[in-house]
Amino acid sequence: MNQEITSRYLSKREIKGLRKIGDIIIPRNGPFPSFSETGCLQHVDDAVAYLDPIDLKDLKSFLAVASFLPGFMIKLVLRLLEWGTFSLLRMGNLGIRGVVYSLYYSNKTATDYKGTKPHEMIGYQVKTIPLKQ
Repeated sequence: MNQEITSRYLSKREIKGLRKIGDIIIPRNGPFPSFSETGCLQHVDDAVAYLDPIDLKDLKSFLAVASFLPGFMIKLVLRLLEWGTFSLLRMGNLGIRGVVYSLYYSNKTATDYKGTKPHEMIGYQVKTIPLKQ
């Protein structure tokens, strides 16, 4: 899915960076679609709308830089964030992965997406049972 994504919070460059990072964190794996294949990026504003303004600024900066980096360098940076013993690096890792996983597992896809959604792939469904009074 290479549909045009618009966001109130992220520029086209930052969205490009998020797409690259997302496909590295969640590549196509057997029957599971990749991050970008689902078109979940169409819903990026849902994932970033309530971020602290400082966190959003930092995320935007990281995504803009990532948009210029080749895939192997993004993988290296993500690996360094995983191994980070400093709380700042761990928080960066949590923030980046949080946005990617929140979008992918929100089960929100592109309007023209025809594949199996992530919830169906993992057999996840919410069942509500009314409380008896």
